Amino acid sequence: MSHLLFSSISASENCIKVLIVGAGPCGLAVAKALQNNNIYPDIIEKDENIRSDGAGIAIPANGTWALDKLGIDISSKSYLIHSMQFTDDQGEILAQEKIDDIHPEGAQFYSLTRDKLVEQLLSHLDKRIQIQTSTTIKHFAEENDLVRVEFSNGDIKYYDLVVGCDGVHSCIRRQVQPNELPEYLGLLVWRTVIDSLDGVSMPTYMLGSDRLVMLYPMLNNQIYVYGHIFQSEKSLPSESFSKLFLSFGGLVPKTMHAIDQQNLNFYIHHMEKSHSVRFKLDGFSRVLLVGDAAHAFGPMLQNGAAQAFEDAYVIQDLLKEQMDSHSVISFVNTFEKRRFARVQNIFTMSNAKIQAISDPQLIQGRNEAIKKSGAPNVIGFKLIMQQNP
Repeated sequence: MSHLLFSSISASENCIKVLIVGAGPCGLAVAKALQNNNIYPDIIEKDENIRSDGAGIAIPANGTWALDKLGIDISSKSYLIHSMQFTDDQGEILAQEKIDDIHPEGAQFYSLTRDKLVEQLLSHLDKRIQIQTSTTIKHFAEENDLVRVEFSNGDIKYYDLVVGCDGVHSCIRRQVQPNELPEYLGLLVWRTVIDSLDGVSMPTYMLGSDRLVMLYPMLNNQIYVYGHIFQSEKSLPSESFSKLFLSFGGLVPKTMHAIDQQNLNFYIHHMEKSHSVRFKLDGFSRVLLVGDAAHAFGPMLQNGAAQAFEDAYVIQDLLKEQMDSHSVISFVNTFEKRRFARVQNIFTMSNAKIQAISDPQLIQGRNEAIKKSGAPNVIGFKLIMQQNP
């Protein structure tokens, strides 16, 4: 059964009709970009409710810059990040870096729970935007300068533009590019949020030989806990998180105690990346992929959501001129040309960096290199923030 989170009209008030597939942070940001140009899209979501899996999230300055351009301010719900550090698995500092002054326009780094992020994005959407949950696309095709969409509930509608925001396992992408399956990055990941852990004043990355623990402060004395272990083949953990990271010192034992005391559940998954960066589907001119559907990559540069928000900003920027059905094809092509090189660079860099600090075959000299050259993600942040999308 479908659920409408917002009821009212489902058609755009502007001269084009748009469908957004996926109501995660990416889809909601794209909806705001369209709304800012007087386009009120339909949104479908495959799950019964809009979920916020993953516990916490870090939004680097380029992501908050893009959100600000969309008219979304997350600062009141977020923790301001001034600095971050890398340590070895016993807590010895390898590098500590200030990051609140590296964006040329003064945008800042923030952390917050995924629940709060989704809540903030939803709060900025007009009630004319309809979100229909428990709904998927059964089939879609381009006919007579429109996209004919057949939904899982049997409805058939026509759109000028369909925007795929449905994540790394995008059904939109899979229906047209079935050979472009997500690729395993070799990482088994744990995520959760704990309360009141003293001593975490900045994001702290603790590096073991084949595993990593990240502690990220958030508002209200909460800590976003992330851990991963390198494994060449997918398998589920046979032991608890606490046992698998028992050899870690520093802040980790206190973290494990808090997790056990609070009886917390982890969100556990295998980290995957997109087969490749792809914004357009073969044979389609009115379907646009954005966010993880177009370019899912490793988390080392914390730019997954940030790149989705950049996608949304560029959509907004390109829609400044009045849009009609005939200009949609040009819009999709222009979007791809503007975004591809930047996203491809970030995609390649982020995937390489996450494996370089985790794969036992690649980490020889890693700690000494970090002591000498600085935090590897901060090096990447500085490259990303040299220019706007």
